[in-house]
Amino acid sequence: MAISIEQEPSNTLYVPINNPVEYLVSSTSTSQNNFKLSCKIVVNGTEVKELKYDVIPSTAYVIAEIQRILQGFASDGEENLVNEESEAKIETDMKDTARAVFQEWYSSSTTSNPTYQGTQASGAVFYIWNGAFKYREWQNNDWHQYSVDARPSVQGSTKALTAFTNYRSGFTTSGSSGFPITDLSAADKFKKITPTQLSRLVWLMYDVSGSHQFIAYYTFYAPDFSAAANNPYGADILNSNTYIANVVNGFNVVSKNFDLDKLKTSSNYNFTSNQLTTINDTSVKYFSVYLTSALYSETVAYLYEIDWNACSKYDSYEIHWLNHLGGWDSWVFDKRSDKQIITQRDWYTQPVTRRIVSDTIIHDSYARKKKQYYTEISERYTINSGILKDWEYDGLIDLLQSPKVYWRHPDYGFIAINILEKETIQVPRQVNEKAYNLNFVFEIDNQDKLQGQ
Repeated sequence: MAISIEQEPSNTLYVPINNPVEYLVSSTSTSQNNFKLSCKIVVNGTEVKELKYDVIPSTAYVIAEIQRILQGFASDGEENLVNEESEAKIETDMKDTARAVFQEWYSSSTTSNPTYQGTQASGAVFYIWNGAFKYREWQNNDWHQYSVDARPSVQGSTKALTAFTNYRSGFTTSGSSGFPITDLSAADKFKKITPTQLSRLVWLMYDVSGSHQFIAYYTFYAPDFSAAANNPYGADILNSNTYIANVVNGFNVVSKNFDLDKLKTSSNYNFTSNQLTTINDTSVKYFSVYLTSALYSETVAYLYEIDWNACSKYDSYEIHWLNHLGGWDSWVFDKRSDKQIITQRDWYTQPVTRRIVSDTIIHDSYARKKKQYYTEISERYTINSGILKDWEYDGLIDLLQSPKVYWRHPDYGFIAINILEKETIQVPRQVNEKAYNLNFVFEIDNQDKLQGQ
């Protein structure tokens, strides 16, 4: 009477819980009456659910899929986004663990009622994250590219949790402070951001300790892609004193919110900088963000173009959304926009409009037979992106299917919004290339009810 866990989720990589999270378990007792395999799911040390599985016919195996249960427990770091915390920090609320505990359950020779039998077999603890990959990406193990290994056996290019592909691998850096990339060109993908736009990058880290320090570099470049004059850069030193102190089994999640204006004046603990306050629209046009360490010479570098002269003809809308990787992306929509006021009214009809005065029936001209008892006003906005490159449009697709979308309002901060519809206009540009405009309507959540309930 024994259980063997033949296959289980990786305990050296973060596991995306919107894709199959599977165990293959065998038992020597599958021929017993009323046999089932009990699977108790433990999240962050607490049992949250028990499932019982039938054996696969003509085998001794059970496949236990537990991703549906785990989906309710993976955090997305939303609080640190909306609070606009600019310090690089450990996302302690994103460090969620899971494991499954199995036990045989069947009828014994002395009773017809099934009971637990034998001893439990526990799977290893693994870390989960709110990733959701297309089947081909998941089957091809693309999700392996999102766990930064501090001591990799093979060097690779590990990615942050953003759906935009404005990254570069295989880049070369100089030996000067800030380690500027030396081989940037117009062929690279640069995501446009405004000086005040809040951006967010999140890295999933594995096997990190005090002796395996990471540094996040923010390095700036001139319009000709060379390192900017005076070598302006910023660096977050991710060391054991503040960021690695709560590491469990070597796992950690590090996030960074940044906008250019705040980065220029940042004095956060373990943040060093050089000449950031000199950055202006004549000396700097691009910047890069990447991680490096003594043992890990390369992650991918994320590339940005500073839109110093963003369109001011129309109102601009800075939109943030939860992407399919479990991170947060943003885009400034600054082309033509429209605002609508939508009013919802409910009425009731009173049968009598007359009144009696001094034994006389009076019918007043202002008598109201139909009365309004509920009014709700909502605001709807139609916004446009302007022309997009293919990779920009692909990165924005997550916005249309995201379960969490916010408008970063200039006066009120982050406001929850709901996307109602979208229209994509495809504009031919070249024979084998396309340009797009993303147009959609959103409604502010938490609308005010002006009258009634």
